Amino acid sequence: MYLHLILRRAWPGVLAVSLLLGGCGQTVGDLGRAPEYAVTEKFMPAAGKRLADWRGAPVSDFALTDDERELRRRAYRFIMPAHKAGFAEWTEAEAVRARIWPDHRRTVEIAAYADDLHDRYRDPAEARYGLIADDASADTALIDPFFALALAVNEADRARVEAFRTARFQPDGEARDVDGRLYENRRVMQWAADALKWRLMSYAYALERARVEVPSRRFPEAYAAVAEMERKVDLLQRSIDRLMAVGAREPMIVKS
Repeated sequence: MYLHLILRRAWPGVLAVSLLLGGCGQTVGDLGRAPEYAVTEKFMPAAGKRLADWRGAPVSDFALTDDERELRRRAYRFIMPAHKAGFAEWTEAEAVRARIWPDHRRTVEIAAYADDLHDRYRDPAEARYGLIADDASADTALIDPFFALALAVNEADRARVEAFRTARFQPDGEARDVDGRLYENRRVMQWAADALKWRLMSYAYALERARVEVPSRRFPEAYAAVAEMERKVDLLQRSIDRLMAVGAREPMIVKS
């Protein structure tokens, strides 16, 4: 269902962010978490928060809860490009993830994953089927743990709002911080769901290209993995939509 949605990518200059990320490499930690580099996990988010505030986007100066921090680290696997090549696209994804750049600057070239497999696996070419199946299955296995965290963060957000509304003391700026944190948490959830759809389209595109170029008896294995990922991604999006809808009935504290 996704093969007709081929996204075109308009690549901007990335020199400044490339310099920041130059020593970090393109790695993913255990369970798809972000690697714990000071640049990507401390400096860039701090700078991104200030830039987002300057652009007029909601921000919060609240400390992150353990679940909020873990939600962001788990989203890393989904948000970063599915292919291993293309430092520029990884840099772009990092810049948007950290809010250095606005969200609309994140674009995806769906064919890049297929092109990468084509270049790296020409002999034996049928190895591509196994890679597609493995990558799709790895993403699928991380969806339920991510949504469990999303549920916990959403419940904490509801408790945070209730605590603020019933507090005897409400310092200046605290309402803004509450609203900003609600926005930030929901942004991470929706970004993860959107990014999973992009990854799914990349796998589906690569599978179709492999089937045309090197037909194989391994196709059903890869197809089943991609189909199961599609089922889980659709379920995740519907579940996140329900979380957003429930929260929407409780208006934000500060109109934005």
